[in-house]
Amino acid sequence: MSGQLAYFQNQTSAVLTSSYVTYPFGLTAGYLRIDNDDTAGTNTVVWSFDGGTTIHGEVIPGKYVEIQNSGVGSISLKYLTGAPAYRLHAMLAQG
Repeated sequence: MSGQLAYFQNQTSAVLTSSYVTYPFGLTAGYLRIDNDDTAGTNTVVWSFDGGTTIHGEVIPGKYVEIQNSGVGSISLKYLTGAPAYRLHAMLAQG
């Protein structure tokens, strides 16, 4: 098997802003996980699959969301209420 199997992003390599930034994975994701590692308890991560036209979800501080069978090649992220520490994981779709 060749090609990229996973993608990872966090605040060390890309700090979230109040405007959407699109992160292309280089693969079709079968699994996504977005962790909000904010320790202040007030900063929220939001995501969009259409480049920021629609908010498709929100992750509150200290929580995470898992999305199975997403079939997407990118995601757009921004902060809603301050720039939290976060982690974004994408893994290759199987099949």
